[in-house]
Amino acid sequence: MLGLSQYYQQKINEIQTVLDGYRQGMKQQLVSGLSGGAKALWITALYEQRNQTTVVVTHNLFQGQKLYNDLEGLIDAEELFLYPANDLIASELAVASPELLAQRIDVLNHLAQKKKGLIIIPAAGLKKLLAPLYLWKASLLHFETGKTVQLDELLRKLTAIGYERESMVTGPGQFSIRGGIIDIYPLTEEHPVRIELFDDEIDSIRFFDSETQRSLDMIRGTVLIGPARELLLYDENFTTAAKGLESERARALKKMSDQKVKELINEHTEAELEALRQNQPFNGMIKYATLFYSKQTTFHDYLPGDALIILMRSAAFRRWRSSWTMRKPNGVLICCSAGSSSAIFH
Repeated sequence: MLGLSQYYQQKINEIQTVLDGYRQGMKQQLVSGLSGGAKALWITALYEQRNQTTVVVTHNLFQGQKLYNDLEGLIDAEELFLYPANDLIASELAVASPELLAQRIDVLNHLAQKKKGLIIIPAAGLKKLLAPLYLWKASLLHFETGKTVQLDELLRKLTAIGYERESMVTGPGQFSIRGGIIDIYPLTEEHPVRIELFDDEIDSIRFFDSETQRSLDMIRGTVLIGPARELLLYDENFTTAAKGLESERARALKKMSDQKVKELINEHTEAELEALRQNQPFNGMIKYATLFYSKQTTFHDYLPGDALIILMRSAAFRRWRSSWTMRKPNGVLICCSAGSSSAIFH
């Protein structure tokens, strides 16, 4: 029986063969015999050998979480991510988990900064509509001692990226501005951040306790604060959505002859249309995600060109292929259970 180190070396040799073929432009390669913990070891070795962003697509969130748990301890914690997405859109609308949202935002922040990582994502996550990558990058807030802050512009950005203004910050997704003190509670941090100004210049940055409001550790260097939601909505995005909804409604009404149905459609959409005209967020606005931006963006658009996508099951592969219409990947590796075959496409 092979020892762990021998087994691991054998897998590295197998992976090197796959990578050599990949670099030589081979269209298809077969891999078999992966089951249980062998998948985690194989993915770890592949990621370490390539040293580039790798995305693992699982059939569902349960399998994604299981694989994430298997990879913990094998991959650097700062490079291992789970992008949790529910299989049913209805369930995501019904249960908006702040914890799952924070994990997704953490992944998007990481990719927007062009950092490499190993990301596990359920197939359903590939279909989620997101803000354009350029807009996400522009919405990342960078704070550093000695730099200046334009409060009006900061207020506009914080509101657009999903933060709610409160008199006192007590929970994630909130911010407050009191004189020369700016408090922001990112979804991705354990504690909120307090920025103290001297005139318009940052004098100090530190974490603080949201319950006692007492300052904690001083933060050295640059602090990055990302969005508090996945839809980034500036005034121009509301305007675009309002015009789009008006157009879609007019087109739908034109095809109808039943006056009562027309009145019902007007009644159910008018309040939301008015909110869009007034640049006001509202519950359920995610259903208009296709109207906020001129181009539809999905997770794949956030990936670097050299990213490798690993599909853990053929079912996930079929769902992924059906949702991916924009561009081909640099490489796709389909990993199946022992006894099955797998392939890499380039």
